[in-house]
Amino acid sequence: MVGLSKSGPFWATHAQRDVVLDSGFCVLSALAELQKVAVFEGALINKCRFWPALVPGDVIDSYFTNLDVGRVNAVAGQLAGVKYHIWAMKDAGACWFDLS
Repeated sequence: MVGLSKSGPFWATHAQRDVVLDSGFCVLSALAELQKVAVFEGALINKCRFWPALVPGDVIDSYFTNLDVGRVNAVAGQLAGVKYHIWAMKDAGACWFDLS
């Protein structure tokens, strides 16, 4: 798993095991694998051409279409026995998503 190999030196030597990732590393299956070795991450979710695999971005985005700026909501899920949350917040020009 790429996430484990790239972060291996970090989680093997640091007691603090929280990682904030760039949107390019937003992969739900990697998040699940890292949580299995007690490394907890958060990543900004960004749509390039497509939403990341297993992220219902269009559904979440459409939910926020007619809501006021500042509204927040979350979707909980489970993958390979690991719980995760997708957080979203309505901003003036966009809707921000975070995966943790």
